[in-house]
Amino acid sequence: MNSPSARRSPRPQLDIFQAMGRKIVDGWPSRMESGFRPPNTSWEAEAKTMLQDQDFMSIQQILRFRLYGEKDSLRHLLLCRSEYWLDQILLGLRPTRVGASHHTGVNLNRDQKVTEILATVEPNRPSSPMGESWAPYRAADETDVKKIAADVAEDSGRQFNAVTFEDWFRSSIGYTEESVEGLLSQHTALSRRLHSYLRRHPSERDKYEKVEKELRNRSTLAWQAFRVCLDSPPHRMPMDRPRFNLGIITGPLRQLFQSRSLVETLAILPMLAIRFDLTYKCLIEEVDWRRPFSTRVDMFDDLMAGHPMKRLAKKATLLDKYELDLLCPAGFKTRGAHLRYLDMKSNAITREYAECLLVHPKLTDLFQELVEELFRLRNWYRFSALLVALREAHFDESTLPSYFDLLDPSDDFTNFRAHMAAQPGLPFLLPYVKRYAVRGEEVVIADVFQFLLYNPEAVLALSGCSRRDN
Repeated sequence: MNSPSARRSPRPQLDIFQAMGRKIVDGWPSRMESGFRPPNTSWEAEAKTMLQDQDFMSIQQILRFRLYGEKDSLRHLLLCRSEYWLDQILLGLRPTRVGASHHTGVNLNRDQKVTEILATVEPNRPSSPMGESWAPYRAADETDVKKIAADVAEDSGRQFNAVTFEDWFRSSIGYTEESVEGLLSQHTALSRRLHSYLRRHPSERDKYEKVEKELRNRSTLAWQAFRVCLDSPPHRMPMDRPRFNLGIITGPLRQLFQSRSLVETLAILPMLAIRFDLTYKCLIEEVDWRRPFSTRVDMFDDLMAGHPMKRLAKKATLLDKYELDLLCPAGFKTRGAHLRYLDMKSNAITREYAECLLVHPKLTDLFQELVEELFRLRNWYRFSALLVALREAHFDESTLPSYFDLLDPSDDFTNFRAHMAAQPGLPFLLPYVKRYAVRGEEVVIADVFQFLLYNPEAVLALSGCSRRDN
């Protein structure tokens, strides 16, 4: 199969990175952790300067994350801008918030447009989710501790989901956010309700000790609320505001803000917002509450550093080859730990690429170039992950039809398996995993482990890569 050829446009320059960003001053502990102090907002002057520029992407993020100081000051600044400028901001802000009104902006005067922008970036939201919280008296006759834990975790998750990523970020850099404070207050109340119940029903303590153990991997806030209650003496009510630890979220976000310039942070935050919602809201049942939220954007950093796609493809291929070499036939047959790791890694690659493409569509040409480099290197493992990311980012598949044809799932991906049989490389594992699960044939094992014949150095030489490309 020949690689599609296309003219390459010049490497895109994102407006958000054209400014020289100063390094941000030291960060601040969140109020939910020890040593809280108000944020030093000296960098807000930089944000206000950026609000007077034409870099609409940066401006939209400053408004989205409310990094502009006082609302009255923002109103005055907005009233000084042209109506065209206000229209562009309204157009860009609307997809980032739920609950914004649906005016087009065309028939609004300047003051109405400013009011619309302010309503979009600072909507009226309830400080806490609606609905009655879980209470222990409801489970008085329930003996299944797993069911009790599931009910508590569900209620805690509903409350957690009411806090937006924007509010978590602001809280992590020292602002007091009503939604975060409300979440902590709700779990403080949970701890105190359980404490009052156990004072009246001490025989139930053993049951709730077991519930607490079940909550450890289900909901970190509910688990901490139960632990605070169970650690408090029966005659002493838990403190009004226990120190709930959500450092797995606030710590990485604070570190991001400390270690990068403001313009870099503004470019990265929309990608992390997608990742946050997928991690903690769409897949909350699968959250590992011991693992810190990842703020790494390695691919985006590589692209912004201007590394050639040939170099990035080679680097990725050598790393993928090393990790695939650790897979053995026995581990493949039993879906062992390393096969599951490779599957999770492939999904993570897809998510990282898709986040980048959705937020920064100007980079699509570079990703298309990377697809072609991975094709030449026969790195079908990462090649397939990137194609899925392009699909999720609504890429025009007709641009690369021969590539996307390889992802046709018909007959257990017969197109891909035939292609790899002709050009052994690092495998796209899903077709072989599915085929072996259904057929259990040894020939499947032989097919997938063709990659052991793959010599990356030889393919790199044929593709025009050399060690000097490092």
